[in-house]
Amino acid sequence: MKIRLKPPQEMVFRRPRPNRVLVASHGFGKTDLALVELCRAARGKGRQVWYMATSMQAKRVASSRREQLTRPYWAAITAVPDFVVAPPNKLKGLM
Repeated sequence: MKIRLKPPQEMVFRRPRPNRVLVASHGFGKTDLALVELCRAARGKGRQVWYMATSMQAKRVASSRREQLTRPYWAAITAVPDFVVAPPNKLKGLM
């Protein structure tokens, strides 16, 4: 799966800010943009990134797309971990 960012997504991706809030409508490609951001943030040994979804369905969609996006690199690693699902009050212990 090759992700090509649309011009509005590219504009968000290129912002030099460490923290951004994106409010966009259905079909903007927020999940794909988030996955590209996660892959960029996870580059390097021992890096850990987090993805928070609004529902289990959104988590499944993101997980499926992540698998498609990263499948070519799986031969280099022993296991591909799933997204962590935890209630907000339990996230402190996982970090």
